[in-house]
Amino acid sequence: MKNRAYCLFRFYLILEVPVMRIVEWAPAETPIKLPPFGQAFESHIEAYRNSAARANSAAAWTLLHKVLAGQGLPVGTVAFGKHGKPFFAEGGVHFSLSHADGVVAVSVSDAPTGVDIERCDRPIRPHLVERCLTEREKQTYDGDFIRLWCRKECIVKLTGDGIYGYPDQIETDDPAIVFAEKTIVFGGETYRLCAAFSR
Repeated sequence: MKNRAYCLFRFYLILEVPVMRIVEWAPAETPIKLPPFGQAFESHIEAYRNSAARANSAAAWTLLHKVLAGQGLPVGTVAFGKHGKPFFAEGGVHFSLSHADGVVAVSVSDAPTGVDIERCDRPIRPHLVERCLTEREKQTYDGDFIRLWCRKECIVKLTGDGIYGYPDQIETDDPAIVFAEKTIVFGGETYRLCAAFSR
């Protein structure tokens, strides 16, 4: 199967300073060769004990490399922050990656970003809603838990803090963050794709 990239949205906003926000997704196809992101990246891939998770992660990184090359953006040396957030040691381009059961996604920006993709068919137990939503979110909750969960995942990927403690402390209506969201149907499954960008 040929490597296919499915572009969700790619847009550039011209304000006082040019803003770059790119989000792309693709089927998770195991790459023949890992992209050249350096030793820390290779060690990260090798650390996966589950072969399927390893393959999905490698596919996400390969999509990132394709997006960077397609945009003429520099391919840097990957390093990892305190809570595992990947970044380029050389600075400049910000990125985030996600994968879920057969699909992968990346976001790329010139400001901090986070991306998450989740299957929409997983069962949501009532205690998850109670544990994960803020008091404000509970008041306006419309039953779309996956949407809120994706936003929370995106926020902690953007900040690099990770989800520590209960997610009910993570507000999803921060005016300093803009979200780009899409529902994707692929391979008979429905996914929610969300990306967060610093304004």
